[in-house]
Amino acid sequence: RRFTATSGRYFISIKLSFTGGESYLPLFRNRFLSWTAIILVLFVLVVSIIFNILLGLNKTKFVDAANTLISDRLDVGYMAYIFPNIVVIKDAVLVPNDDLDPALAIKLPAITAEFFFQEFILRQNEVVRKIKLYSPNLHHGYFSDFLKRNGKQVLDFLLQLPHIDFRFSVKEALWDFTVGAGSPDCVNLNFVFWMKKDTVWVQGAARKDKYT
Repeated sequence: RRFTATSGRYFISIKLSFTGGESYLPLFRNRFLSWTAIILVLFVLVVSIIFNILLGLNKTKFVDAANTLISDRLDVGYMAYIFPNIVVIKDAVLVPNDDLDPALAIKLPAITAEFFFQEFILRQNEVVRKIKLYSPNLHHGYFSDFLKRNGKQVLDFLLQLPHIDFRFSVKEALWDFTVGAGSPDCVNLNFVFWMKKDTVWVQGAARKDKYT
């Protein structure tokens, strides 16, 4: 009986000791995950800060490069980087350089451009893969003249981009056909231009809305 009781106590002590050792595993795992999350957050913050500083310093350079491509003038409100591979351009405006009415501008409230992050980090090569325009406002008269003056240059630029996989899209564009002081006459337009290797897709949809 004594031997049985002693072995029972011994067995219980071993079991408690083994269970107590297991309790360190969840604690170690939680600390590891916490430090990993902190390091990732710090990495994202540092990269975002550096890229936004670079964008601010090179904003004029980007705008000047665009203005050498087209005959009209591009003005940009501000540019921001979103981790990992998106650049946001806000409050951009295209205005004519000739005697056209400057009020008939092409307003681009928001533009996003996605690039290959790995290509940029490894080779410092800025390869844009997606450009999306959100809710642009296009006056028919000025937009038609803009395409006549700059359509070929813009198309040549798009065709010179790497054909791996590039997409240009316009979402909820407002195409204004209003003449003079008449009633608003607008069309809502969605458009996608997609190049993949040697294949090109073009898709669009228009909706006539009533305005009062």
